[in-house]
Amino acid sequence: MLITAVFDASEQTYGYRRVRAEPARCGVGVGVELVRHLMRELDLVACQPRQFRLGLTVQDANQPAVADLVSRGFTATAPAPS
Repeated sequence: MLITAVFDASEQTYGYRRVRAEPARCGVGVGVELVRHLMRELDLVACQPRQFRLGLTVQDANQPAVADLVSRGFTATAPAPS
């Protein structure tokens, strides 16, 4: 089936709108509701990959700690007055 082939070619990331657009580019007219209905019937659910997110850098234990060049004290002796 054309819908399954397009869906698998997209590595199962295309939703019904993009699946419908692929055959339309080739000149095969398919309705949005038909594609949506067939994808639901075939249990084709699009899965978008998660975005790559950078994690926190772990400091190397062999390196010295970063020097405090500002020398500011960030400890409070008492709560701030309101």
